[in-house]
Amino acid sequence: MRRSTTASLARRSHVAQRYRLQPQPQFHGSWTRAPILIMATFAKAGYNAATYALARPTYPRALFERILAFHRGPTRLCADVGCGTGQVALEPVLRKRFERIVGVEPSSVMVQKARDVLQREQSDEALKAQIEFVQAGAEELDTVLEPGSVDLLVVAQAAHWFNWHKVWPQVGRVLRPGGTYALIVS
Repeated sequence: MRRSTTASLARRSHVAQRYRLQPQPQFHGSWTRAPILIMATFAKAGYNAATYALARPTYPRALFERILAFHRGPTRLCADVGCGTGQVALEPVLRKRFERIVGVEPSSVMVQKARDVLQREQSDEALKAQIEFVQAGAEELDTVLEPGSVDLLVVAQAAHWFNWHKVWPQVGRVLRPGGTYALIVS
């Protein structure tokens, strides 16, 4: 074996032991960790959502302007699914365009951090009333959003957590006919 390959395997083995990764036969021996275990980390009361927020990528204003240029129809409700600490929901371009924005996130720690950021950074009470953060998974959107109520549904860097067999029917229920679904990945 070449030295770089040996070093890579040793590093991979160390990472696998540290994070308790197991080879998954369905992925031909690749090292993976079940998403549910990672999400359990975000759900822990001691999880540091502030560190997460610092490491999370931000998005250029032009990206949202492009999404809004594509979007046609009403601008009553925008849903940010898998919102984390609320970076998309708090985006000024979206706030100016939509009457109401709902951030949906399964982690109570992340939801609380998003609410804290909203309270700390927004002095305008009307703006605070415009944005809401709720705790729910993407697989249970119909528990927090009315059927056919969402004009724009945005998922930014969260799609890899979803159980798509359950999410697609949920998206179909809450997105209005002709609504826009925007998936942001890097």
